[in-house]
Amino acid sequence: MKDIWIRSTWEYKKIYREGIKETGKRVIIYADQHEGEQSRFGIAVTRRIGKAVVRNRIKRVLREIIRKNLNHFQGGFNTAVVARVKIISSSFQEIENELLDLLKKSLGPKDP
Repeated sequence: MKDIWIRSTWEYKKIYREGIKETGKRVIIYADQHEGEQSRFGIAVTRRIGKAVVRNRIKRVLREIIRKNLNHFQGGFNTAVVARVKIISSSFQEIENELLDLLKKSLGPKDP
């Protein structure tokens, strides 16, 4: 499961530069194709969102949503999920609905 997470700065920069962008009220999705079969995800929560406790909670929520729905999306994408300020006052269900909608737009549903 650890190999699905993007950690290096150069990978984030490549996704931001070359990927497609989908914007929502709570998150922004950047997606870029890559050679592998498995999609990979990165989560970015900036300091303007809040203090470390708040940022870490948001990262945990986003990781859980991705983990829970991982097999619903086709492979071959590097995806960066960037949190926006409005995410602080949103419920888990609101965040999940928006994130899944944006991921379906950018990655497409998995073929049966």
